[in-house]
Amino acid sequence: MRSLYYITWSLILSLFISSSSFVEAKEDPIFISIMEALTLQNSSKSNGRKFDCIRISARDYAANVNVHENKIQELEKSCQAFLEFDASGFSPGERYTFYNLNMAFNKIPIEEYVADRAGQLVPIKNKFPLHGLQIVLNGFMQGEPSYYVLVSADKQTYLAGYIIPYPIEFEWSDEAYVSLTMIKPDGSLFILSGKGFKPEESLIVKNKSFGEIVPLTINVSTEGKFFTILKPIASSQTGGPATITLERNQFKKMGKLNYVWGKAVQQKII
Repeated sequence: MRSLYYITWSLILSLFISSSSFVEAKEDPIFISIMEALTLQNSSKSNGRKFDCIRISARDYAANVNVHENKIQELEKSCQAFLEFDASGFSPGERYTFYNLNMAFNKIPIEEYVADRAGQLVPIKNKFPLHGLQIVLNGFMQGEPSYYVLVSADKQTYLAGYIIPYPIEFEWSDEAYVSLTMIKPDGSLFILSGKGFKPEESLIVKNKSFGEIVPLTINVSTEGKFFTILKPIASSQTGGPATITLERNQFKKMGKLNYVWGKAVQQKII
């Protein structure tokens, strides 16, 4: 019989130990900074330094790269997401390496930066600062994150951000928002998070897959946020489709998130 384990973020690391590919990652400060960004749902800050990944519209991206307005609709159809980086407050002379990481936490170095007199990170080899830099993302599974991390040269500062190019999400009329993020490439671990709720609001959550329903009550924080770790386990199933519903006392409309887990995710990757 399947059960879901809902735990605090500090236990996320232990859930990765069972996979040998994550044994090294679980002790990596980069890994920890990413997990904190996912669960705290805030921009990454350290002693006045700020780093964030901001989803922008196709129209905003088109204006930046001088794409004609009649091409915007075509751009929206051909791209999953448009991303802009927000980076500021760095001390002049500070050096950082900028990485992109996938769900398996494979690091891809993107650029080397140094902070100028204005506190902006400027690439050592070209003139385009990180702040305001825009990129296009494609080829992601639903719920799959893309992580970005700044690591200082002295390895003392780690600033992380992320984006879900193809999100599993739902938003109510009062702008309360929930999303489901896959955090292991085998589809065995997810983060259910929400923001914009009334302080200390209660949600009735039900996860359904293969006819089985697992209920849960979630108490939102005083900041109107929550996150919960989901680890689907089934003795008779190795993966498949599932649906999460979320009920709010003051809303007739339920939130609904459809997703796949386990082998169903791995088959999509293949």
